[in-house]
Amino acid sequence: MSQQDVLEWLVEQRCTDCDKWFRVKDIQEGLKEKGLGNGTIKGVANDLLCLTACGDIVMRNVGLWNSYKEFQAIIKII
Repeated sequence: MSQQDVLEWLVEQRCTDCDKWFRVKDIQEGLKEKGLGNGTIKGVANDLLCLTACGDIVMRNVGLWNSYKEFQAIIKII
């Protein structure tokens, strides 16, 4: 269920601000504010990589020496 929670949070954030990207720490803090437990929050990094592999979200690398990954949901229009 935690992948679904992470995806829902990213979609909500994408609907409010289309150009914003989020780091793992930002997503963990957002889920904590939403009231989710430690089981979901501790597995966010793994959930994000799985969602990226499935094509539900997009990942980009930022920086060369102190690099980190940022994530953003894909809005699918049918």
